[in-house]
Amino acid sequence: PIGLTSDRKIHFPWYFNPIDGCTVGTKDNVELAKSRVLQLCSVKQWAGITKVMEMLGGQFNKALHGADVSIQNTAPRQKAPVGSPFADGGIVVIEGHTGLGKMELAEHIVMHCSTQFQMMPIFGTMGPRPGESS
Repeated sequence: PIGLTSDRKIHFPWYFNPIDGCTVGTKDNVELAKSRVLQLCSVKQWAGITKVMEMLGGQFNKALHGADVSIQNTAPRQKAPVGSPFADGGIVVIEGHTGLGKMELAEHIVMHCSTQFQMMPIFGTMGPRPGESS
């Protein structure tokens, strides 16, 4: 499950149990996952990140995904924009075919919300429904 470790870093389950088809024996799954977030979310014209950044109220910040980022127990650094599901409560659905960057967007949303808004979004995933192909 997603949560905070004892050293106040965010634990993402796919770091240690990859769900994207890569092998668990990769030299450093955490660095691989973080590099994917940085690469994909740095594409300024990608529709996924532009919509997410509208909801979060800012630009993509690479520093949020550094190795030394931990969650501090302080006042929020910024507020989510009015009308955003992160300000008023709501649901964000990230859907699409395999390989479109859904996990990377989810990871960025969690990192941004936890470091900037001092809140931890909850999300889930599911595979195909019975009778559907993956």
